[in-house]
Amino acid sequence: MTLLHELSGRKAKFIEPCLPRAAEQPPAGRNWIHEIKHDGFRIMAKLDPKGVRLLTRNGNDFAGRFPLAASAIAALPVETCLIDSEAIVCDPNGLALFDLLRDWRHNDVAVLCAFDLIELEGHDLRRTPIEARKRMLSDLLRRSHPGITLNKHFGGDGNVIFEHAYALGCEGIVSKRLGSPYLSGRSDYLVKVKNQNAPAVRREAEEEWGAIVAPLALMCWPVQKNGGNDQDGYAGGDESVLDRHDRRRLVFPEGSELPHLPDCNGQL
Repeated sequence: MTLLHELSGRKAKFIEPCLPRAAEQPPAGRNWIHEIKHDGFRIMAKLDPKGVRLLTRNGNDFAGRFPLAASAIAALPVETCLIDSEAIVCDPNGLALFDLLRDWRHNDVAVLCAFDLIELEGHDLRRTPIEARKRMLSDLLRRSHPGITLNKHFGGDGNVIFEHAYALGCEGIVSKRLGSPYLSGRSDYLVKVKNQNAPAVRREAEEEWGAIVAPLALMCWPVQKNGGNDQDGYAGGDESVLDRHDRRRLVFPEGSELPHLPDCNGQL
């Protein structure tokens, strides 16, 4: 009897994703596996008789926005499944960059990086150990479409895995405890360690500081009035809006390196 036949027949509806807790370093010991953390949109990819849905954490369906990823889910050789994944767009070096993903010009090349299987053919897998869910997901994607790929995991020393992720410029790693179930919300079974030099982490720091500084700057930022002939006005209310470049300069001094889109030279 296969593992799938031993599982409960209760079908999992859409559920909130599990979230890792942050840590300064990966957990030690052999009871953990480690994955690269990619910079993209968290997506619950759902296939059922109604079709394909690519659901974000806010409940938005991105199946229409990411057609390659949606067609990959539709092509899976099952009637129903629910896959936890990250929608990503990579630069020519294979590094997932959020700035590329949120640019609508790249929607057609966005793919899903799948890392967990929550439901399969009507079977709720949330109580199934992570390593078994991983094996089933790997089997499901063995003959997969180019719009979806398996986010492989690694055993061994998490610090070594993180060093490799750091060298590649990835966002970081997520460590998952062997034997753990799938739990919605923040979980101690999952631990993330971020690469502070990655574009994703720099962007988060920029946005956090910008949320604090920009409202204050709007009260005293010089604006043009009367068709641009008057420079002595100051922003307030809707009179002026700082563009993204100006908001960065409020946080990062002039001359510092800012996050930017890489020169892809048409290779996307």
